Amino acid sequence: MSSKKASVKYSRDDRLEKAIWRLNVTAHGEEEMDLGHAGFSDDDLCEILRYLGRNKFCRDIQLMGNQCSDEGARAMARALRANSTLTKLDLRENLIDDEGAGVLAEALRENRTLEILDLPNNSIGDAGAAAFARALASPQGCAGLTTLRLGSNPFGPNGALKVIKALATNAALTHLDLSRASLGPDHGRALGESLKLNGGALSTLMLEFNNLGDAGVVPIAEALAHRAQHGGGGAGARGVGAGGPR
Repeated sequence: MSSKKASVKYSRDDRLEKAIWRLNVTAHGEEEMDLGHAGFSDDDLCEILRYLGRNKFCRDIQLMGNQCSDEGARAMARALRANSTLTKLDLRENLIDDEGAGVLAEALRENRTLEILDLPNNSIGDAGAAAFARALASPQGCAGLTTLRLGSNPFGPNGALKVIKALATNAALTHLDLSRASLGPDHGRALGESLKLNGGALSTLMLEFNNLGDAGVVPIAEALAHRAQHGGGGAGARGVGAGGPR
């Protein structure tokens, strides 16, 4: 008699029902939920996120690799405005474009508990990047957000530049991912200026697979040295080293 356990395959409806049940518990709820690569549509996510808004236990929800687009992003924005527990949200590899990015960025102006937002490999263009830049630069915006990952999105040089300039006045962000973000030498110079003005919070930059070149790398290195000399705290920039991708 074989000792192998039979594999059980759950349908999307089964996964949806289970996700709602897990978020709707009223006692001893889960702090971390992996709902990634479950095939959830916008309609599914709207149903799930209705329960996330009032959930008091979940601190980390992973929704990567689903089919979240504008409607799902709007549902997430509503949940973020209502939820005061969630600290990490992973939305990598979805279908979020400029409209979805805009409503998420606006929600961050009101949410004070989300610390980590992962958005790589979506469809965020210049307008979406600009929306995050406005939220980062606003006096009360993104007060709790410490990590923002925007790498591998299709926004161009203009959108990236707006995010970089917003760093000059943002005192909360410690980690920023702008890998594969069409950065060139001008972005490196702008980033150097923003780092000099930043209050020392920013500690990690991910800049792999850009085209900064020496003209862009040198201002960043000088700004990091300036911060270290003036007590602004140490910082690291991945992807700008002599042997790393630029």
